[in-house]
Amino acid sequence: MERKIIKFDEGNVRLENVKIPKLDSKSVLVKIEYSLISSGTEKAYLLGEENSVNVPKRFGYSSVGYIEAVGSSVENVKVGDRVFAIYTGHTNYSVKPSTYVWKLPDDIDFEDAIFTKLASFPLLALRKAKYSFGESVVIVGTGLLGLLGVKIASNIGATPLIAIGGSRKDRLLKAQEFGAQYVYTSSDDKLTSHVISDTASHSLIKGANIVIETSGNEDGLLTALKYVSREGRIVLNGCNRIFNTSINYYKDVHLRGISIIGANSSNRPSKGSELYNWTTRRDYKLILEWMSDGRMKHLDLISEYANPSDCANVYHRLLNDREFPLGVVFDWTKI
Repeated sequence: MERKIIKFDEGNVRLENVKIPKLDSKSVLVKIEYSLISSGTEKAYLLGEENSVNVPKRFGYSSVGYIEAVGSSVENVKVGDRVFAIYTGHTNYSVKPSTYVWKLPDDIDFEDAIFTKLASFPLLALRKAKYSFGESVVIVGTGLLGLLGVKIASNIGATPLIAIGGSRKDRLLKAQEFGAQYVYTSSDDKLTSHVISDTASHSLIKGANIVIETSGNEDGLLTALKYVSREGRIVLNGCNRIFNTSINYYKDVHLRGISIIGANSSNRPSKGSELYNWTTRRDYKLILEWMSDGRMKHLDLISEYANPSDCANVYHRLLNDREFPLGVVFDWTKI
């Protein structure tokens, strides 16, 4: 049996037919409905940006679909189950360990579930920041990562919750819809004074207690150092793959007691669910619970359902179009 898979070789993107690997006793065969393009990550891989050269290139790490077959030892899913799956690649069929799939309740749409893994990134950032109820949070970036961060920070009561994005009004409006009390553009020449004023009026502390930097842009970090509170925490959640600007660590970090924290998903424990030890699986489970009970339901973050046969054009647009849509999935039902 063959499957179709999007292949990437030396900048060449194409759809190919390849044989489906055999199942072992602990694996499942997933028939993929949608696979999500992780725009920032996949673009960086294709461009060979500095901090993406020596890391595993995992295109298509978030997918949804149906279980088509299961190995003899698999117990967590059965044939016909709707699932969220990780690291399937951009393909219509994927064989993966059963631990890479999560059964979806009937009340969770594929259109929400496909963002489970991505939503776990800002959730991890807030955990690493040791968020305390009622603290002020600034989310820098209004791409998928930032918007999901706004939604989660709103769920847990960040006060005030501030979103900072680019010039695209649809994304700024989405941040407001997701619960941001204040929304600013990164080009606002009064940005620092706005954040200091907003936080002081709500919490009596000037500056943000926590800044979650999701844009991966060095300017986002440098500006955050100006409006973070004394002893505040800045969490790097986007992948800062290019960094050419110096930081005055003595003045901007050391004297003010600022913590700069890395929150790459690889730092999350893979197993062991003791108190305070939030594993990947526990975080996915929590996000799916929020989707089920309504706190992260009807996200409406998919802007385009792309035909996989058009993959070369899709990636050309990703590399060259600054207005590339928010939330693009490959729709494998179209082939």
